[in-house]
Amino acid sequence: ERLEACQDGAGLAVRITEVLAPAQDVHLSVQWRDQLLPTFRREVVANFDARALQRALPGVTKVGRIGLSARTDDGIGYLLVGSFERELRDEFDRVLEALRRLRDCKALVLDVRTNTGGDELLAQRLAAWFVDEEVVYAAHRSCDPSAADGFGERQDRRLRGNDAAERFAGQIAVLTGPVVMSSAEAFLLMMKQSPRAVLVGETSYGSSGNPKPRTLLPGLVVMLPSWQALRPDGSCFEGAGIAPHLHVATQPVDFAEDDPVLAAALLRLRGNR
Repeated sequence: ERLEACQDGAGLAVRITEVLAPAQDVHLSVQWRDQLLPTFRREVVANFDARALQRALPGVTKVGRIGLSARTDDGIGYLLVGSFERELRDEFDRVLEALRRLRDCKALVLDVRTNTGGDELLAQRLAAWFVDEEVVYAAHRSCDPSAADGFGERQDRRLRGNDAAERFAGQIAVLTGPVVMSSAEAFLLMMKQSPRAVLVGETSYGSSGNPKPRTLLPGLVVMLPSWQALRPDGSCFEGAGIAPHLHVATQPVDFAEDDPVLAAALLRLRGNR
């Protein structure tokens, strides 16, 4: 009745966001003309602090708008990849160039703790540096109203590693946490297929919906999740997230003096843990 009572498209858009809010899905949104209306805003505490990172890595430098890069005195590289957004692919290319400059490091810390996803194809381009062969890293089942449980057949998602000239051969520690979601979680699953990689930090958010537009009337579109995201073993990680190999629980106060997640990763790469 509340929807039927709306007098215009703008009012209807606002009402629809209220109707969809109980789903608590960040991939579920409403667009009225050029305005995007979220139906849910997540509340997470990041396990990342830029000032703590600078104290831990005094030589850290910016790589465009989405990256940071550094080297430790003993030859371990550090690279932060802050986004896989399609609109920022030129910035992403700059991050890949920074990775090429770190290729001679004996080990690498790959930090995605601030990454909320974007284009999975960009995530694949990065992960291909660390995977030796073709692997199945994830799967999904697309929505199918005709199926008994509402989902179609399982579809595997594959990744092929780069040739040797575009591959990092050392050990990798991937820093992750509760901010990480969507295509950035697909990236974590890709990295779990690398025999040289260890995920360090906290479990990711657990949301990967592959939203598709559904037009209700001219100018009014609902972005509706279209699949069930699966780990390679077929388990669904929606609402559960991707767990790290090495769990490092933190609170904001823990970053007052140091970056404990980075410290645990460096300790692991140096063979002390």
